Amino acid sequence: MGFWDRFRKGKEREEQPPLEPTALASQISPLLDELNQRIFWEHQESLLRESIDFVVPAVWGASKEGPLTPEQREIHQKVLPFVQKAFRIMSLTGLSEPQRFAVDFLLRGLIINRLTYTIMAAHNRGHNASRAAELLENLETVGTA
Repeated sequence: MGFWDRFRKGKEREEQPPLEPTALASQISPLLDELNQRIFWEHQESLLRESIDFVVPAVWGASKEGPLTPEQREIHQKVLPFVQKAFRIMSLTGLSEPQRFAVDFLLRGLIINRLTYTIMAAHNRGHNASRAAELLENLETVGTA
């Protein structure tokens, strides 16, 4: 019995040729990389400006603190097709709602981890250097030394 067979409700699995262990991951991984890169480059300015917890509501499409910003809604609209496609690639039909939510939770958590890693790596590489340089250029001295 395969791992995903546990999630199927009473349906007999059709006999299919065995897949390579990495077959599904090798289909999903490039999609995840593309999504991460696309979101970062299209929303780089706000992702680097906002606090890191800006990402979680954007990926989930909901916030406890109130409505999403337009930028968060745009990011969420990019996440939805990826999640749906990942479900199709893994052939996850017939899951109960708790099972579906669990897989959705794992996928969105992976997106959040990748995106926050990319944001922090950009901070560490100095993508904010232009903002810091701008602040230094506009620095006004106060008092005398």
